[in-house]
Amino acid sequence: EMPTSISLIDKDDNYNYYKEDFLIVIDSDNKRIQKFSLSGQLLASVDSRMIGLSSAYFAYSAIDYNGNVYITDMINNQIHKFDRFLNYIISIGRQGTGQVEFISPRGLFINKRFGQIFIIDEGGGQYYWLATDGFIIGCFPSRLTDQQPQTTIALYLTDVSELRIEIYNEQQQLVRSLVPSTYQKPGEVLIAWDGRDNNGQFVSVGEYTIKVILNPTYSAQRRTFSKELKTTIKKI
Repeated sequence: EMPTSISLIDKDDNYNYYKEDFLIVIDSDNKRIQKFSLSGQLLASVDSRMIGLSSAYFAYSAIDYNGNVYITDMINNQIHKFDRFLNYIISIGRQGTGQVEFISPRGLFINKRFGQIFIIDEGGGQYYWLATDGFIIGCFPSRLTDQQPQTTIALYLTDVSELRIEIYNEQQQLVRSLVPSTYQKPGEVLIAWDGRDNNGQFVSVGEYTIKVILNPTYSAQRRTFSKELKTTIKKI
């Protein structure tokens, strides 16, 4: 319905991690995003109401190395990000002329090799590196006991990330390397900790710091954009 923008990723592109091809179309009064196969099969669809927006004007789209889809929104002065299945990940930006601020952003381009994004808005152009971010939702249960020594750590990631999780005691000594440098997709991530240390013994009573280290997977300056998250949990 009145399509206004199209973007495509080629399965033979050197910088296409999943080696799949698809195209993204913006239509329906600039409020809907659709994903199609190159033969025209509808694969996914999302509109502005499905991501909690009462109004929107989706202008242009671009696709990164991991198949994530970026959409400029001229009304909300934001960039919306979806995974390759059009599951919503995050929105960034607000109206203004400062860092990560936009005035009616429209055109954008992504260098898939190095993770650079170029955004055009009313005031000119802006240039960013694509990195990663996230937060710790919580630990469930929030306390450990002898009867319930295990917990699940719930995270939310904004991009494919190299993830490492370490657990420290009150003396800031490493007691468990829980996840040693594994890759995780964006969205919610659940990691189980059985309450044991690196020697296989249950940890003693006390407070423990859970440290989550995130690195982007394709930025030319990966360590520069490293993100560290922390939370604590008690054994009682």
